[in-house]
Amino acid sequence: MKPTLVILAAWMWSRYGGWGLKQIDKMWPSWETIMEYAIYDAVKAWFWKIVFVIRESFADAFEKQFWHRSSHIELAYAFQDVNPVIEWVEYPERTKPRGTWHAILAAKDHITTSFVCIYADDYGGPHAMQLAKDFLVNECSDSQCALLWFELKQTLSPNWSVNRGELIVDENNYLERTVERLKVRVVGDHGEYPLEDWSMGRIELDALVNMWCFCFAPSVLDHFENMFVDFVKEHWSKEWAEFFIPLVLDNLMQSGEVKCKVIQTDDKRFWVSYQDDKLFVQQWFAQMTEDGMYPSPLWS
Repeated sequence: MKPTLVILAAWMWSRYGGWGLKQIDKMWPSWETIMEYAIYDAVKAWFWKIVFVIRESFADAFEKQFWHRSSHIELAYAFQDVNPVIEWVEYPERTKPRGTWHAILAAKDHITTSFVCIYADDYGGPHAMQLAKDFLVNECSDSQCALLWFELKQTLSPNWSVNRGELIVDENNYLERTVERLKVRVVGDHGEYPLEDWSMGRIELDALVNMWCFCFAPSVLDHFENMFVDFVKEHWSKEWAEFFIPLVLDNLMQSGEVKCKVIQTDDKRFWVSYQDDKLFVQQWFAQMTEDGMYPSPLWS
C-alpha cells in the first residue's frame, strides 16, 4: 500500500520576522515554497497522500496555496490545538503547541498507511524521499521504524548555531540512542557546543544527525497517544514542555518494543529558520534547477 507524507507546519514564525507564514513563503525559481519541493518529490516517489498539520487559523492560506496540487496527490488538513482536551487537565496560558509527537497525533484520523513525517521549513531531497518510501513499503512494521541520517556538515546553517540530535548507532545500523547537542557551530574542522560547566563540547563534522524524515507504521499512533496523555498529565503546568519525537522514540527502544533502522542519505538538507537563511536556500534551488534536478516552473 502506498505510504503517506505528514508535513508538520503548525508553529508560529517569530524567528522569521513575524510578518508572514514562513511555511508558505515563496522561494525559487518560480516562487514555489519549500514544501512544494517535498510534495513534488513525494509524488515522484509514489506516495498517495499528503497530510498538513497546521493551526486552524492557517487553513485558508494553506488551501489557497496548495488546492491545485490535489490533481497530483490527495491532500488533507489536520489541526494541532495548543492545548489538547484531556480529562481534568487545566492548562496555564500557553501559545506554543506541545511538540512534534503532539503534531503527529493531531493527524491520526488521516493516517491509514505507513507514513513519514517531515518539517515544513526543511528540504531533504528526492533521494531521501525515495529511501523513505522504499522502507515504508518494504520493511516498516509494528516493531520496526526508521529515520534518515545526514552528516552534521550537511545540516549546518551559514548564519546561526543549530540544535542537532547526534545518533548513536550499532554495528547493524540500528539506533541505540539520540544525544541532543545544542547551539552547535563550526570551529575550524569540527563543531562545538556549550556544556553546563561553561566549557565546550566537540562534535565531528561527519557525526550522524537527524532532524528530518521519521518513518513509522500507523499502529504506533495508539501507543503514542497513551504516552502523550501521561506526558501531559505529568507536565500540564509547564508552559514549555514538549512531546518530541526523539524522546518518545528513545523510550520505545529502551522498552524493546521497537527497533529503529538508521538509513543513510547523501542529499543535502537545508531549511529556513530566519530571513537570513532565505537567500542561501533560494541559491540552492536555483542551482538544482539549473542542474536539471527540478523543472521550472515545478508543476509545468
